[in-house]
Amino acid sequence: MFFVSAGAPSDAHSNAQISHEDAAPEPLNFNDPQAVDAAHQTFVNQGLPARWRDALLAAPPTDDDRHAFATLRLRKLADQAQPYPTGMPGDLEQAVTTLANHLSPTGRTELLQSLEVGGGDNAFAQYLTDQDRWHLAADVLAARAKTCYVAWRNGTSAEDAGPPGMADYRHAASLYERAGLPAHAADALKRVGAIALKTANFYKHTDQPQRTQEAWRSAVNAYLDEVELRRAAGQRANVADALERLAGVYTLLEEHDDAARSLTAASESYELADLRDEAIAAARKAEARYMRLAQLAPLTRLTQLALAVDACKRVAQLYSRWEKYGAAAHTRLRLAGLYGDLAQPKLAREAHGDAARAFVQAKNWAMAADAFWESGEYELAAPLFRSTEQPDRAGDAYAAAAARREQEGAHTDAERLYREAAKEYELAGMWEMRAQAIRFADKLANPGALPAST
Repeated sequence: MFFVSAGAPSDAHSNAQISHEDAAPEPLNFNDPQAVDAAHQTFVNQGLPARWRDALLAAPPTDDDRHAFATLRLRKLADQAQPYPTGMPGDLEQAVTTLANHLSPTGRTELLQSLEVGGGDNAFAQYLTDQDRWHLAADVLAARAKTCYVAWRNGTSAEDAGPPGMADYRHAASLYERAGLPAHAADALKRVGAIALKTANFYKHTDQPQRTQEAWRSAVNAYLDEVELRRAAGQRANVADALERLAGVYTLLEEHDDAARSLTAASESYELADLRDEAIAAARKAEARYMRLAQLAPLTRLTQLALAVDACKRVAQLYSRWEKYGAAAHTRLRLAGLYGDLAQPKLAREAHGDAARAFVQAKNWAMAADAFWESGEYELAAPLFRSTEQPDRAGDAYAAAAARREQEGAHTDAERLYREAAKEYELAGMWEMRAQAIRFADKLANPGALPAST
């Protein structure tokens, strides 16, 4: 049980003194929600301590100021309770935001100075928890950083506005993190990266290559830290967005390997967030980066093509998982081409077979037939060529399937397939091919006989 009362400390320092307005007649039991609500109202009715009212907040104080201060003051008392009470009245985050917006210049200065004070001999540490004080200071720093950005847009040079803005956002991010607000910290770091990129653009256009590189590197560092904080906050879609931005900066730095890896990681995060189109798009960008690297770096071409294969397979898997069968099939064809570039014909044939099955799911019979032909699955290709009115190709597929069966010793199957080939060649008007197919079939039917005539 805590008492909502406090006498003035023996130290008469104005920043530490609690006025008689702070006294409350009743003890506070944090296990009693009604008592806690009543204490909150008591603090609202008492108003603000003299130092806050006269110097720290912009005059005149508002009802919002009084409610916000009451909420945070009550939290200060609650912070000492064990276990920590739940269901505290008021919105803590809104309370901090309200005070941050209403601090006077003196209040902002003393707040930032209070960050270096370990004890409670200042108005902020006395009435606010450390977490709320860090949060409040971070809001103030973020607002100041935004002012730098606005000044820049209104004509202040990048050299004058950019660095202090980045420094304030960086400091704000560290305070948000200390306050247990990783998402807020990540937002601040996102702005650090954005300012760094704008600064880099200024340096690039004024022919300062070293400073350009340094600014890009600052953006990389900001986005890397942002990614970790987004993960801590469970913000999967935001993680992916940060990784895509990171990939963009790596590209500017011509660090294409890192860019491709970031895009792959972005795709995985988008997938976890069930953002399907974004997951596929990021995976395709990663594949394109590896293909580009294969062109730019001949000495590592095979390595980059192998990485492109992995990225391409991921794209195909995502398309298939989300039932985009036509896109999956075309991606499998692209994969077959990559295996061809790597001189892996067996894997290329398998990729063509996977593409064919995806085309079947997409009901694209002509493309399925072509892909089955390329995969060497002639018995599957032949009826599809027939159904798409390509008797010449159907005949070739049946004949190829028959020859394979004959080599395997399955003569009955081979004879049947040769006769199917003859029918298709007849439809196509390919009489010589028809005659040859019939001769092969007759020979298999009568092994001792001479080849049949037409």
